[in-house]
Amino acid sequence: TKKGEIRTVKTLKTLVRNDSGDPCFLVGVSWDITDLKSTEQELVKARLKAEQSDKLKSAFLANMSHEIRTPLNAIIGFTRLVAETEDAGEKDYYLNIVENNSELLTQLINDILDLSRIEAGSLEFVYKPVSIRELCLKIQEVHRVRMKEDVQLEFEDGGLNTHVLTDGNRLFQVISNLITNASKFTAKGFIRFGYQQVDDFIEFYVADSGCGIPKDKVPTIFDRFTKLNTFAQGSDLGLAICKMLVEKMGGNIFVQSEEGRGSIFKFTIPYQRITLVAEDVESNFLLLKAIIGKTYTLLHAWNGKEAVEIYEQSHPDLILMDIKMPEMDGLEATRIIRKVSQEIPIIALTAFAFDDDRVKALEAGCNDYLTKPLSAPLLKETIAKYLV
Repeated sequence: TKKGEIRTVKTLKTLVRNDSGDPCFLVGVSWDITDLKSTEQELVKARLKAEQSDKLKSAFLANMSHEIRTPLNAIIGFTRLVAETEDAGEKDYYLNIVENNSELLTQLINDILDLSRIEAGSLEFVYKPVSIRELCLKIQEVHRVRMKEDVQLEFEDGGLNTHVLTDGNRLFQVISNLITNASKFTAKGFIRFGYQQVDDFIEFYVADSGCGIPKDKVPTIFDRFTKLNTFAQGSDLGLAICKMLVEKMGGNIFVQSEEGRGSIFKFTIPYQRITLVAEDVESNFLLLKAIIGKTYTLLHAWNGKEAVEIYEQSHPDLILMDIKMPEMDGLEATRIIRKVSQEIPIIALTAFAFDDDRVKALEAGCNDYLTKPLSAPLLKETIAKYLV
């Protein structure tokens, strides 16, 4: 076309003759069939993909049959030997084999069930504030004892001790799956994992010094039923499950790898700042939620005592503190929180509008002071001043 676009056309031509039978001109009609050809090509691709998927599924089922029978054989066989032997050392040795194979079988079944639940949309996600640093330390503790003798598991603590609103169990599962996958292909060296803030996301990574991934396998590494090493035990559903979980949590996952030089798996989850509102009047909290609830995640405390408890559990990025509340007022709650942290911004929200009330709030440890009725622009501007 004149715009440089390539179109596909189908043309029919016919020769027109005069009364004497001599050819005088040619008539042609052309149809633009670009969209039709594009649809045909997509259908061909879909058919080939379906056929490939069917082959992979058949291979996967055959592999699962083998993978399930292998630990079952060990469990049944060594359980009988435990019953037959009188030697305490042999019993411990056999029971250890039974335990290891039971864990492997359980993991296989859990992977299959997780995949089914995710695809059916029935896997539940429970979002609450999670300390990333504490979660990573727990993961390190769990996996350190499972590492091979010549492999060192390292958690690289970047000093970012932040809380995110996410499903802690699913986040634990993704990082654990990536570490488990790395340990399969790392005979010696290291497995390192950690995280950092990148714009509005938290980016996690798991790096290893293992055998790496062949270049032709990288594009399909997160596909279901893809087995990188047919001799390695396991379902190889772990990476596919990781991809599904990360995307369900609003992030992305990708890999950088070179055969013989290790791999780095990275994934992101959204980072939404957590603001704590201590307010005993529900309508006031609902007003705050309407003003800033789309920008920040709000946690609601009904009184000063509950504000202190929620702060200790969730470590929000900022506190909006009402002054007059039951059980414990906002000034006392602020003093207690200040004994733990001098850094967290605390903004007083109160109907008390006299200068001495402002002075009392600032003396108690509040960083700023806003009076009711609240100005929405001023509230947003004040919060933004502390949450850069």
